[in-house]
Amino acid sequence: MAFYYNLIEYNTALKPYFIETLIKEGYASVFYFDPDIEIFSSLDEMTGLIPKNDIVLTPHVCKPLRDDLKYPAMEYLMQAGQFNLGFAGFSNSNESLELLRWWQSVCHEKCVFDVNRGYFVDQSWAGIFPSFVEKTYILRDPAYNVAYWNIFQRDLKFSDGRWMVDGKELKFFHFSGLSKDDLTKVSIYQNRVTAPMGSALHSLLTQYFEKIKAQGWAEFNDLAYSFSKYSNGEPITEADRKKFLLLSAEERKEFGDPFEKFSEVKEDQKNCDGFDMYIESLRTEGFLVANLKAIRALKRRYSEKMKITNPVSSTNVFSLYLEVLKKEGFIITNLKMLRSLSRAVKQKVGFKKITDCKYYMRAALSIKLKFSHFIRESAAMAASVLKPVLQRHTRIMGLLLRINERVLALPTDACGNDDFEKSTKDFSGEPGVNLIGYINAESGVGEGARANIRSFERAGVPFALNNLKCQSRQGDATYTNFTETNPYRVNLAHVNADMVPSLIQAKGLDYLRGKYNIGFWYWELSKFPEIWFDRFRFFNEIWVATGFCQESISAVAPVPVTKIPPSVVVENIKEMTRGDFGLKEGEFVFLFAFDIFSFLERKNPFALIRAFRDAFPAEKDVRLVLKCSNMERAPDARERLLKETEGLNVKFIDRYLDKDEINALLKLSDCYVSLHRSEGFGLPLAEAMYLGKPVIATGYSGNTDFMNANNSFPVKYRLVEIEKSMGPYKKGNIWADPDHAHAVELMRLVYNDKKLAAQIGKKASEDIKAHLSPEVIGKMISERFEKLRIWN
Repeated sequence: MAFYYNLIEYNTALKPYFIETLIKEGYASVFYFDPDIEIFSSLDEMTGLIPKNDIVLTPHVCKPLRDDLKYPAMEYLMQAGQFNLGFAGFSNSNESLELLRWWQSVCHEKCVFDVNRGYFVDQSWAGIFPSFVEKTYILRDPAYNVAYWNIFQRDLKFSDGRWMVDGKELKFFHFSGLSKDDLTKVSIYQNRVTAPMGSALHSLLTQYFEKIKAQGWAEFNDLAYSFSKYSNGEPITEADRKKFLLLSAEERKEFGDPFEKFSEVKEDQKNCDGFDMYIESLRTEGFLVANLKAIRALKRRYSEKMKITNPVSSTNVFSLYLEVLKKEGFIITNLKMLRSLSRAVKQKVGFKKITDCKYYMRAALSIKLKFSHFIRESAAMAASVLKPVLQRHTRIMGLLLRINERVLALPTDACGNDDFEKSTKDFSGEPGVNLIGYINAESGVGEGARANIRSFERAGVPFALNNLKCQSRQGDATYTNFTETNPYRVNLAHVNADMVPSLIQAKGLDYLRGKYNIGFWYWELSKFPEIWFDRFRFFNEIWVATGFCQESISAVAPVPVTKIPPSVVVENIKEMTRGDFGLKEGEFVFLFAFDIFSFLERKNPFALIRAFRDAFPAEKDVRLVLKCSNMERAPDARERLLKETEGLNVKFIDRYLDKDEINALLKLSDCYVSLHRSEGFGLPLAEAMYLGKPVIATGYSGNTDFMNANNSFPVKYRLVEIEKSMGPYKKGNIWADPDHAHAVELMRLVYNDKKLAAQIGKKASEDIKAHLSPEVIGKMISERFEKLRIWN
């Protein structure tokens, strides 16, 4: 289990074994508590439930949750399980022991996170415990197992030196997912409730966090999973864990020690048979796993028939695969089309022998191939192409047609052909960082690169700057000391995932060889696009700006994902007046700045215009300023915005401003507003807060790392599906729909209560300067490099 399970899976899988061991040692009862639980008062009432009962469980919730698209939602609790197994009690009885042994049997290989199959590690099985054990006690007392999933249904207070819940003394609190960077968020797994500073909940969270810090939390938090690496020191990927898990017991025994064997396979891919590589790729994605033995028998027969040797030609591998499909009963009526597809893939990827076949696997099968997603993308194509080709098996139809989509989306030859293997040790160059990115670009990505350079300077990290060109204006001259070489040991590529092929085209793969490569990626949705999964192979780790990005990317990344926020400083403010921008003195100015390249649908200025219209239908001393970049590239969007603002006190600034002019405009405004759908970070929000401005913004996505109810005005929202694909934001994903009425209310509040707005702005400035200064971020970067030990 230690090899095929990750840290959480392995720990939870061992739970029933540990409980049985203690019972066998003679204990009359065993109560399990997760390590992130604190007990506050006597549990005598709870322990007294056994031996009258054989097991004791606590439900996640005792009342239905509102269907408001916040999380956790009832759908999540259905997936996670009816009962929370952070706590459970078992008696020393035959019924308990029988249940524990059954629980062990399912946890042995099915203690995984796999929502599609209904698995939620050990916990998903607890829902049927009461069916197996007659004397099951469901402990519904609100004082037990209080946590983020039910705290909003319970009344927590501190009275007479005791913590109380619904008038009863709190028994134990479960601090699952504690949001240590911002305790007001309560838990990283929810957005239903906040804990404002001064509230009882915030006090409880703070006390707990101080206790665990005093007990060495930071030291333990840095400990690595003992079974995270092969015997040669290379990290074990999730894909390799799942490959081994899919093997039968007999195949595992024949395979031997996976910590040794898998590393040998990884070091010598040339010994792999092409057909096995192809089938293993399919097995990893969940295809044709039911009858692997029959498939291998077919392979032997067809190898003999076709006189295939090792290595074999790529065309024969594809043909052999088609023969296997036919033998398995799949109806294939258009072999000509499929073989044309094979030739197209071969020509595009450019492999000539089976030792290169792994790149075909990466190109065609590195993403999860879901037929339902394809149907959403192209129903017309499904009707015209899928039915004539494959009649019975929708998953294989999805596979073959998504390969076609994948061919069209393959990177250029510079990205896809070379036999690139990233270095994992013995990195070349002096200690330091080569930062490559759009350093002169007047864009968010350019600002992010410059923010890290500031942090390098404060931390004394040696660095070289490699500049790239992009479609945004290259007018920022903060840094100009560029070089074409990368002399240092670390490459930090400030290039988002979609632009990795452009980076490789510009610099070549030799730029990456022998270096510790870090990609700094921003992403604005909760699901990272499958089409970019092949970009991970060029990097040793990924840096992200926020917990939102970290959660999205780490869910699928085969490499570490580390949060390193950009530093925030607003300097070089040009001396300007409101008249320089066509604004009047005495007006209350709301400001929103956006770039057309960031997609109007995501930036959502139309929602802001509607909120402004309803908030100030008659006032003449209020103005909304929309600072738009690159609007000349989208004349239709410009016309839509102009039409939407007819008759309103709205000022458009649709030209480029130098950075010191933007800073001046920000300083001259009274409030910054953003009703965005989603943000990777939200730099203008942070810069406005740095200057002490009250900020009103959607309380969702990356900006919630530095925005909370104490230092800003978060806007309520509901999560909605994207109805139409636009750029990388595909139909079917989710993002926020800010609450119109709440946005109107907050804009009115800031306008009417200027004293409150000033207080919030002051707290905002203090928080940004305390947590996102170049000194603070520089220290984070230095500590990360020290932990990696690549400079030693």
